[in-house]
Amino acid sequence: WNKDMLTKLGIEMRALKLLDVAENKNSMPLRVIDELRSLSYRNLFMNKLAYVYARKSYVLDSVYQKDPEHLLKMTVYLAELSFLMSKYNESMNYALDGIAQSKRLERITVCCHLKIKRMIILILLSIC
Repeated sequence: WNKDMLTKLGIEMRALKLLDVAENKNSMPLRVIDELRSLSYRNLFMNKLAYVYARKSYVLDSVYQKDPEHLLKMTVYLAELSFLMSKYNESMNYALDGIAQSKRLERITVCCHLKIKRMIILILLSIC
């Protein structure tokens, strides 16, 4: 561990504590808190915890359907995190879902990104 890594660890741990406070005070929507927790854990290379909180945010978005842009963002996060954890079939399903969402929202760059990711997953699946 070097000084930069320890500094980053301290920042992420403080961020997680602040998110706990925000949740207790109901000062932010829970889906946003879970997204930020996911990002903090991802920055700490704790992909399983990042996935858990991204999934929680995704489920809340799916249930309440208030912000389709946020749902798309969480779908992309889940596709990436699933890929990082070698869950290729799950990653491909999220990628396909994200492609459909981005077409509905007319987000061409996200759609292209997910199509490329899907192609990579298909190649990996054919090799395995």
